Amino acid sequence: MSLATYAVKFGAGSLTFTLPTAADVTVIEPRAVAGVADPMAEVDQALGAALAQGRLRQPGRTAITISDATRPVPNHLILPPLLAKLHASGASDEDICIIVGTGNHRPATPDEFSNLVGADIAQRYRMLSHVYDDPTQLVRLGKTSRGTPVVINRTFAEADTRIVVGMIDPHQFVGYTGGCKGAFIGLAGSETITANHSMLSDPAAKLGVCAGNPVREDMDELTDFLSIGLVINVVLNTANEIVRVFAGDPHDVLAQAVPLVQDVCETAVPHPMDVVIASPGGYPKDINLYQAQKALAHACELVRPGGSVILAAECREGAGDDLYEAWMAAAKTPQDVVTRFEQEGFRMGAHKAFLFARSMLKARTYLVATGVAPDQARKLHLVPAPTVEDAQAVALQDASSSPRIGIMPRASSTIPRIAAPTPVE
Repeated sequence: MSLATYAVKFGAGSLTFTLPTAADVTVIEPRAVAGVADPMAEVDQALGAALAQGRLRQPGRTAITISDATRPVPNHLILPPLLAKLHASGASDEDICIIVGTGNHRPATPDEFSNLVGADIAQRYRMLSHVYDDPTQLVRLGKTSRGTPVVINRTFAEADTRIVVGMIDPHQFVGYTGGCKGAFIGLAGSETITANHSMLSDPAAKLGVCAGNPVREDMDELTDFLSIGLVINVVLNTANEIVRVFAGDPHDVLAQAVPLVQDVCETAVPHPMDVVIASPGGYPKDINLYQAQKALAHACELVRPGGSVILAAECREGAGDDLYEAWMAAAKTPQDVVTRFEQEGFRMGAHKAFLFARSMLKARTYLVATGVAPDQARKLHLVPAPTVEDAQAVALQDASSSPRIGIMPRASSTIPRIAAPTPVE
């Protein structure tokens, strides 16, 4: 049998595999775009334009929230120009606090701060990690129009100037990340995250769609409770290089950036696939199964009903959430997970089990991961496989002589759009 070789990101490295040349193979990934030649100059220019509009004139006590280690935000390129602008506006070192917005993820440890922002910044400025279930860290501000309680990090809420730093990427039920999300979710209490994310099963809460999306629109109401002095969002290419920097009002930033992200991330595909081999895109997007699930959701946009997805994710931190793991292990079938979730209502962690199970009802899901043992994978209703070749051999055993195979090397950042069939005249 003649074979062709392919590779996808896997942790900090890559995973190479072969497929039969007789297969109809399509590689689906974001459009190749070049990173800017001078990223810090690009940041400085975007900040200059935002400040010319009157933002950050007298910053006073300033809270800057950044993403945690599950997002590849280049803080080491964004923060130096930002901090320089703050100091030029009159802020002292002691006025500035950098908060790691973890959402409901584990808190970042002080040892990790240097990795997130660089050693010089971590040593010079006060840094802390948000803890979503620590009431001493939180303040209650009211409710959104959809009834979501707005419970936000106290240090951020009580600052004179609030700044959100992050990236814009496709999201399976928010539409796109960015804008207010870094604060509304990254710095939120459990009540806020639970109420907001409970809308994920709404038919309008879709990948790549912001308008009319209740989850996204709920987040955007944060500015009704807190003024956001500045949002800095970057769009990255497949090498995690900065393509463009957007800075300013959170709503304006999102409106300006989303068309670019759509242009980069949306990919037209002529037909559904029998098998999709999906990588989240390497570390940190495959840090654990909890994060890698996003790649599975995107792959299920592409696979035919009853087809197979091979999820290739290192998962160096294992499953990533105890409640997700417990819910999956307690169920006999993925349908049991979906049914239980619908009966008991939304719970963080359990929602990830629901999202996994929902995908599994559409496609048989294989897992190639060095950080998840085979027995653990089976408890999570995944089919463990030592290699992509082993998984695809089983997945294709009943397929035609020329099966359609899709490869998504950066699935978490790819939105596949299957072309509409040509009408028959």
